[in-house]
Amino acid sequence: MPRRPFPLACVALLSVVGCNSVLGLDEPTVLDAGAGTPSSVGSGAGGGGGTGGGLDGGCDAAWAPTGTLGSPRYSATATVLEDGRVLVASAAPAPSGTAETFDPGSGMWSDAGSTAFGGFYVPVLLKSKKVLFAGGKDAATNMPRSGADLYDPDTGKWTKTGPMGEARDSAVGALLSDGRVLVAGGYDASGTSLSSAEIYDPSAGTWSPTGAMSQARYSALAALRLDNGRVLVIGGIPDPMTILTSTELYDPVTHTWSDAGSMAELHYFGVASLLPSGDAVLVVGGQPETGGTERWEYADPTWKSAGILGVGLSTPGIALLTSGQVLVAGGSSANVPLDGTNIYDPSTGWRPGPPMHEARFTFPLAALPDGRALAVGGGIGPYYAATDACELYCP
Repeated sequence: MPRRPFPLACVALLSVVGCNSVLGLDEPTVLDAGAGTPSSVGSGAGGGGGTGGGLDGGCDAAWAPTGTLGSPRYSATATVLEDGRVLVASAAPAPSGTAETFDPGSGMWSDAGSTAFGGFYVPVLLKSKKVLFAGGKDAATNMPRSGADLYDPDTGKWTKTGPMGEARDSAVGALLSDGRVLVAGGYDASGTSLSSAEIYDPSAGTWSPTGAMSQARYSALAALRLDNGRVLVIGGIPDPMTILTSTELYDPVTHTWSDAGSMAELHYFGVASLLPSGDAVLVVGGQPETGGTERWEYADPTWKSAGILGVGLSTPGIALLTSGQVLVAGGSSANVPLDGTNIYDPSTGWRPGPPMHEARFTFPLAALPDGRALAVGGGIGPYYAATDACELYCP
């Protein structure tokens, strides 16, 4: 059965938006500081779910501690809801299928119920304000599932929706311009990597097959929808011994995929982000930990260097701030957690950012509507040690 290897972490699945096309970096540039120095941390602040730790949702520093999770989590997903709250679901070592919501105003976490799935599912915020969770693993059998669930933030309830045509774990997905959802790749219950893709229609609650990718892949860095409606799928793994640099572009009008070029580096355990122009993509970090970053533009679909960070890193958090800058925080380097940050500005490139309070890797970094960003839990050491501590970035 294929699964993501864990040097210290698993593939970060978050993606955001920004644009570095103005950089014109034909040759790599080196950022001489800012990826952070390795630091060790303890098991994280204690406290149960919903506790604010005596803190509200405000900031008096670049990074400010906020309320702790009800359960420590690494490799969780974080979805920013329409009302500004953040829904965080599943991920080890928290019980499979558990969820919590964060209120940025109070800095408090609340229980959001549970559902019968875990693994590496696809979360997508729908136009109805509900959140779709597709695939992953069945919590009872720990096998890839075809099932899909909906979370309604107005009622706080979970409901089943129509199942996919195929069971798939470690797939990627994106909301299409017309409100439907594309889910692609993953691996099935037999351990076979998938090239197939499906479309979810929220109005009917049903799935239908669409064109297949040319390359089977699971654990892709991201599926990112461009402003023109096409979806870029980046990298991934076709089998446990191979890592892909290839990328593919899905056209929802023709239901077909086309080659989008290959990255110069593997970027295994890296992260990817759309850029603010809506037609360009940034990829950051991953193994081998060279510190390399790359960019791709729809108008010129070749991958080019976007600069080199001062420290090679894997599994950082990534978020597009309302300022248009992209924040890259934490991660690990040579299996040591990092607390440092880097900030990418579309007009000037990379610069060092302020360090976090805690070093962490494989965690979601959620951009909030008010300009801040929320770092949620994450790994803090070997053997899947995780923290329940969270903090807010205040630009």
